[in-house]
Amino acid sequence: MDSCETDGWDAGFNADQKFNVIHIHPTRRCNLACRHCYSTSGPGIRHELAVGPLNPFLEYTFENGFNIVSISGGEPFLYGQLKDLLKAAKRIGYLTQVATNGMLLKSAKNQECLEYLDLIAVSLDGFADQHDQIRCLNGAFEKTVQGIEFLKSIGKDFGIIHTVTNQSWPILIRLADFAFDKGAKLFQLHPLEYYGRAQNEFSTDRLTQESLHRSFILARYLKAKYYGRMHVQFDVFHRDYLMDFPQAVSLYGKDFTITKHNFPDFVKTIVVDEWGSVVPFSYGFSSEFEICNVRDYNRARDPFQHFVETKGAALYELIENCFREIEGDEHHDIVAWTEFVVARSLAASSKLVECLN
Repeated sequence: MDSCETDGWDAGFNADQKFNVIHIHPTRRCNLACRHCYSTSGPGIRHELAVGPLNPFLEYTFENGFNIVSISGGEPFLYGQLKDLLKAAKRIGYLTQVATNGMLLKSAKNQECLEYLDLIAVSLDGFADQHDQIRCLNGAFEKTVQGIEFLKSIGKDFGIIHTVTNQSWPILIRLADFAFDKGAKLFQLHPLEYYGRAQNEFSTDRLTQESLHRSFILARYLKAKYYGRMHVQFDVFHRDYLMDFPQAVSLYGKDFTITKHNFPDFVKTIVVDEWGSVVPFSYGFSSEFEICNVRDYNRARDPFQHFVETKGAALYELIENCFREIEGDEHHDIVAWTEFVVARSLAASSKLVECLN
């Protein structure tokens, strides 16, 4: 499973527009059991989040600065209420996108869902051998390419999202060329994250700084090569850039105080999991920082305001400590922000539990 949190890829939107994402994982059911899946999704999982409780929460978050609904999983096209969720999001005013393996797009039911999507991000782990090996299914690459060609044939905007590993950085130029030739509007690179199934499958093959540096340089080249023709995005930051522009990941700085008004600038992405739990920044973030649960949402108790009053200071301290650690670490120039901040949130929670015990 891949994350799809784009940074305003579509040139049709105002370049000055701010993009704040609600990343929804309504199910972990999937037709694949990929080796790199950070949510440990697979065929045997049946639980899913009902749309009913989501709708009023989506109205609330739209009123409070969030404007993109991004759906992942699991495989979104196995989510029984996907069409209902997308229709509700579009009615409210959201831009909509999904991250999918691209293998289930041709059914009549799923084609109806495509009508309510602004972007479909298809996950591709390389060419045939590499893709099939990570997906644990022979022929997976061919089926995914068929899905990509189907999207192109119906004129639907789509992107390619690729999980960068130590083995994949040498093929990034070929993969970008492939994406462009197929008609992709977006080529998104996301570093391998060591959670879920990936924690075991890649335990002895962690993504190195050398691989990240090489991928970073290649991504800069690809941005220039495809400028104005295909949006290229790499979900990492150089340490110096983060120090100069921390607002790229979180509004942060001297004398800053979190309020409900600036909450979407401080927490640019919120995540809803299959149980309805809402956390900041990324899937897997510590439950100690849960904002609310959509199943218990009550407009009378403003979720963002309540979070700011009860946990805002603790979250700010966590982010401040993250920036201090990044600034002081001269051996890691390239920062995979989402994995970094999730790991620190879990470490902070562990220390809190130790103190309480």
